Amino acid sequence: MGFGAYKLHAWGVVKDDIELIRALRRWVGPDAPLMFDGSAGWDYADALVVGRALEDEGYLWYEEPMREFHLGSYAKLADKLDIPILAAETSDGVHWNAASWIEAGALDMTRVSFHFKGGFTGSMKIAQLSDSFGMRAQVHGMGLENAQLCGAIENNDFYEQIIFDEDHIHTLSDMGAISIIDGQLNISSEPGIGHVFDRDRLEATALAKAVVDTRRD
Repeated sequence: MGFGAYKLHAWGVVKDDIELIRALRRWVGPDAPLMFDGSAGWDYADALVVGRALEDEGYLWYEEPMREFHLGSYAKLADKLDIPILAAETSDGVHWNAASWIEAGALDMTRVSFHFKGGFTGSMKIAQLSDSFGMRAQVHGMGLENAQLCGAIENNDFYEQIIFDEDHIHTLSDMGAISIIDGQLNISSEPGIGHVFDRDRLEATALAKAVVDTRRD
């Protein structure tokens, strides 16, 4: 279907997840970029074991392996593993604590998103800060806004699209401004984010309307 890179959200059971990590590598071959999202499911000990399995299989990044509260655990994990740690996805403080993660050596790649990291402004601040430290800033999530961030952030690698099953794949080419065709997303260069509103319908169904005074003093 044109997809060349894959990311796993697995079960949170160390033995089973390592088996899946290895099986996916065998299925796609040695060259496809693979990523793993722990969904904050591990403690440090389990995160280390899974991380070493990911290294053995040549995965591109290890995402949010633990809860994002103790920077010390993340710093220790990042020091022990060679695979890049991608973190600060759901940490409090939107863009305000990005510098603390970098200063602590608690990650190798940062997360940005329209929904969790202060909208466009916060996300661009994180991306530019990361770039100044030679780090990638990976865009998290889907949607029109995050697609625009992917187009604006040079140190991002992928636009992420969740796939539920094979039937779902066949609907991806019919999603308007964020349609995915042959595994590729072509981001619109037209003004605006890409939302399309049926203004006639809004006018006909509105329960109330505000009057805007455009006069200037």
